Amino acid sequence: AEPPGPADSLSVGYFNPSLNLATADRLDEALLAAEAGRVAAPEAGLERRFGQDLAALTGDILLRLGRVDAALDVLSEGLALAPGGIGTIYLSTVRARIAGIRGDDAEFERRLGAMDLEGLDPDVAAYVAAVNSRAQPIAVVRNSACSSPPPIAWMMKAPAKAIGTEPRHSHFTSSVL
Repeated sequence: AEPPGPADSLSVGYFNPSLNLATADRLDEALLAAEAGRVAAPEAGLERRFGQDLAALTGDILLRLGRVDAALDVLSEGLALAPGGIGTIYLSTVRARIAGIRGDDAEFERRLGAMDLEGLDPDVAAYVAAVNSRAQPIAVVRNSACSSPPPIAWMMKAPAKAIGTEPRHSHFTSSVL
């Protein structure tokens, strides 16, 4: 269903539900909403405004589903919209996450090295910090286990648990972030 409202809220009408579905670990539904937003944004003439973050969200979901190559394709499309190829904080962070998983330290550092966490929204800063402490996500993705507790990753799910909902893990990478 199409979200109601003016054209500039069209993409947000897809982004927010997709983000909430992904947070609830309903990744297949989240992916459908994110992909619908990626279609709606250019149709409304808003690809430059919303395209990078919709690509980041779609790539993040695909990565959590274990579809790394598809995530990289989507992220590349989002980065093509970015002046200088760096992208929004979210887009660059998801791309850095894949670089960290693949052991590409130069790309990882290029994407995250200059980010000032204190200047970011707390939710975004928590995500960047979780990716920046990449030892845990790499261990989970490579070995389906980790040797140390993932404090930031688990704190990111705290609000959902506080209202009495428990995440449904559809894929082992869902518990990473």
